[in-house]
Amino acid sequence: MVCRFCERESVEYWFGNWCQSCRKLKNLGNVYGFERILEILQRCCIRNPEQIKNKIDLVKEINEVYEPLEKLKKDTEQIHKIRPITRQRAERERREQK
Repeated sequence: MVCRFCERESVEYWFGNWCQSCRKLKNLGNVYGFERILEILQRCCIRNPEQIKNKIDLVKEINEVYEPLEKLKKDTEQIHKIRPITRQRAERERREQK
């Protein structure tokens, strides 16, 4: 038998109508009230236009900071590709030239 709420999972018990997850949701609704559960879900899971605008602005701010950091990272990688001349390397090159 399939859960009557989600219509995907099999029921928890052979005589029940709810799967384990949906039974937990039902119990929360019975304890806290279904209106309160719905209010929390709408506040946390559904974005209103103001929240969408705030997220877009936040992403723009992050990109403004992130892009220069990426450029700095690439520059740093290029600098590290250039092998610095150490004393040992300089002595070795002088010996090889003789």
